[in-house]
Amino acid sequence: MANGTVSLIPGGTVSGDILCLRGRMESPTFWLGIVGFIIIAYCLVKNVKGAMIYGIVFVTAVSWFRHTKVTAFPDDSAGDAAFEYFRKVVDVHAIKSTAGALSFKGIGSGQFWEALITFLYVDVLDTTGTLYSMARFAGFADENGDFEGQYFAFMSDATSIVVGSLLGTSPVTAFIESSTGIREGGRTGITALTVGGYFFLAFFFTPLLASIPAWAVGPPLILVGVLMMRSVVEIEWDDMRQAIPAFVTLILMPLTYSIAYGLIGGIGTYVVLNALDWGEEGLAKLGVLKRRDGGGGGGFVGSRGEGTRRDENVKAAGEDGV
Repeated sequence: MANGTVSLIPGGTVSGDILCLRGRMESPTFWLGIVGFIIIAYCLVKNVKGAMIYGIVFVTAVSWFRHTKVTAFPDDSAGDAAFEYFRKVVDVHAIKSTAGALSFKGIGSGQFWEALITFLYVDVLDTTGTLYSMARFAGFADENGDFEGQYFAFMSDATSIVVGSLLGTSPVTAFIESSTGIREGGRTGITALTVGGYFFLAFFFTPLLASIPAWAVGPPLILVGVLMMRSVVEIEWDDMRQAIPAFVTLILMPLTYSIAYGLIGGIGTYVVLNALDWGEEGLAKLGVLKRRDGGGGGGFVGSRGEGTRRDENVKAAGEDGV
């Protein structure tokens, strides 16, 4: 990584898992997504309510026409199957095959606990980063970064994840996309209840919602990043103890496609940069080291005895007029 960009190690190759491998932008769906991006961006500039919805609806509507270069239903077997599912409009699936389908056969293996711990720390870091950043974005955070009701927010999130897993769904948790609702003025629980009601209705219209193409929802997510960048100005960039971990966090999230990895990298960097000072402060509290200035900073000197003798020598020199 150089100048905040990705650089190849000499003799290295680009991973096949990276989505952007070429510099050409020739896909028609890409340019349709750009049009959606411009629509949303213009509406945001003009403070139009529902800006995100307008862009998504426009791109989706254009993509639902068949036999075009930007269609969500290409002329092949997969496209035909997707279009037939889309035409159902309403479809409800039974959850008997996923609800309560738990297995504890591997609970005694190391792989089970490794996966469990991995899911745990990923969810904790993702949820923590999301809730605190959303609270700050909404103006609820105090000078310490805390917000009212945070305990219940975390408990609700944890409960939702447990219930969701019992029903066989993906994690039901807070997502960074909540910033779009905050941007539209959402500040109370009414917003969350309204969204929840729409999610319930979406349960019956799965064919329609599942047919919304990725290039329709991509532009809003990019602009969510624009909304989140406002917090960067609050970082004290002149303080390298804060600037370096903050930059590592910012750059690792897009490079690793994970909020959790970015937080781990930033927290790890912060710990490494401060570990020596924390150790010295701990030893000072135990009386092993003594601060040079006797208080709030300036480092430490020797052992307790050595520091005392040095202070006594300085005092004696002052009394002798030296």
